[in-house]
Amino acid sequence: MDNSGKSALRDVNVLDLSTNIAGAYCSKLFADLGAAVIMVEHSDGHPLRHVGPFPNNEPHLDKSGMFMYLCANKRSIVAEPYNDDHAQKTLELVSQVDLVIQDEVVEAPGSMAYDWEILETLNHMLVMTSITHFGQTGPYRDWQSDEIVDYAMGGYMYFGGHRDREPLMLTNNQAQLNAGAQAAIASLAAIWRARRDGRGQHIDVSTVEAMLSAHAWTSTSWTHEGVIMRRSEPDSIPCKDGYVWLMSMRWDPTLFVLIERPDLMDDPRFADRQSWFENRDELLQLVGGWCAQHTKDHIFHAAQELRLALTPVNNAADLLKSDQLKARDWFQEIEHLDAGTFTLPGFPYLLSETPA
Repeated sequence: MDNSGKSALRDVNVLDLSTNIAGAYCSKLFADLGAAVIMVEHSDGHPLRHVGPFPNNEPHLDKSGMFMYLCANKRSIVAEPYNDDHAQKTLELVSQVDLVIQDEVVEAPGSMAYDWEILETLNHMLVMTSITHFGQTGPYRDWQSDEIVDYAMGGYMYFGGHRDREPLMLTNNQAQLNAGAQAAIASLAAIWRARRDGRGQHIDVSTVEAMLSAHAWTSTSWTHEGVIMRRSEPDSIPCKDGYVWLMSMRWDPTLFVLIERPDLMDDPRFADRQSWFENRDELLQLVGGWCAQHTKDHIFHAAQELRLALTPVNNAADLLKSDQLKARDWFQEIEHLDAGTFTLPGFPYLLSETPA
């Protein structure tokens, strides 16, 4: 496969057999860096084509925002799981690529996944990356799961939400995206090793374990100190057009300058660190009363002038207007034959010599 140009991975070829976000994100990271990625779809379309958002909330196989983001820069072929000719075409591609990505258990009904023992006989330089919920071994190997289960069993949900209420997960498939990123790192290392030593290998990625690795400091808190870390008190404060976040409610009387109450600097309720925290609820009420009269942009810049660690809680509309992101041309406008012009997030890196 020819993938000319100056991109960093222009000589890497990838066959993506995945059906979920983790696998698609893994191959996206390769495609964005110039790898030639061929994605295998069923005749009714890749499952991500059926996932919104859609323009005007009207489902369309070629207009899924999720699919466009994860599958841009890729080519696709159609292959059915029970069609021998299609299976043969897929296996022929295996001999031409550096990496195969799959995220289904081989024995699952309708699965497009293949055993490593079969594929390595076709291409001794091949790297095959399998991304599943619990990994290829262990008593949970064949268990079904989804995003919220992976997030909870990986230990991360325990730290989300108010400390006195039920734990909450982050939205938008963070477990799968994290697993996809981890899979891409491991895959790239394995490809480098294959070219150095002349032998590929099988990579086994567990989404649950990827989540666990993302907060290893909490597990070491238990193993080293016997302490189970708890959720911290939220320091988000409502304001005129949303929320701001106080990075730390540490003792800092400069906060009273921000809220235009310098008289409180001599108030015995807030005279030292201990009294500051003893009267924390009252303090938050005072700060909240002032914030309710101002926009988050005003509060943010006023806090920066005073060197207070406070940040706006941005939503998507705020990010699209960000001067910082505009200066770095981060968002990208894409022209699509069916979907028209739409905006996609950019890359989390800038390469000076081999741009994405």
